[in-house]
Formats: sequence, C-alpha cells, structure tokens
Amino acid sequence: MRLTLFVEHQNASQVFTMTNTTRSYVGRENADVVIASSFCSKLHAILFQNIDGELVLKDLGSRNGTYVYEQKVNEAKLAAGGKFRIGGAVITVLAYEAGSEFYDLESKRDVSSSLALL
Repeated sequence: MRLTLFVEHQNASQVFTMTNTTRSYVGRENADVVIASSFCSKLHAILFQNIDGELVLKDLGSRNGTYVYEQKVNEAKLAAGGKFRIGGAVITVLAYEAGSEFYDLESKRDVSSSLALL
C-alpha cells in the first residue's frame, strides 16, 4: 500500500508517506509515524490494509484511546480525507492506495492477495 498522512500536533505539522508496506505503526517511539506526546503510547495504533484492500486503523490497547471523528474506537475503516486523533495529534489520511498484499492481523504477517483467493 501507499499511504500519506498529515499530522498536526502542538502548532506544528508534518507529512508522512509510507510506500510498499502492508502496515504502519503510530506511536511515541520506534513507529512509522512518531507523535511526541505523553498521551500517546510507545506503539499506540496500527494502520493496515485488510484482505478487501481497505485501510483499517486499530488501537493496540492504548491507555488514552484512538478517536475517529471524535468517537473512541478499537478499530475503524478509513479512506482518503478521513481523520483520527491520537495523543492530541490530529491525523488526516491525505492519500491511500491499496497494494497487492494485505496484513493478516491474527497471524501478524503479510499475505499476497492472490493467495487469499485460493
């Protein structure tokens, strides 16, 4: 997948672009999208492409929650233009393009979409 996010936090903004991946992590440390906030867990949430090619946001058991359009969610589907909030940061999906592989959350591995059709 190809994913571009616009992050607004503490009067600053930044654009993150991830390519050739099936998943991206959002968190305070060691994440693809780093949010410097004590209200954000080290690994707070994951964005991944599901088997249907949809972009899914899943909270990873954070203490302060993940919000989509100001509703606390455990998991939600997003599209370009979608917004979510983590640790005081407002994150907008600027662009999303599905790839040929998806992320199997249960087995925690990448799977080719062509294999899923068998």
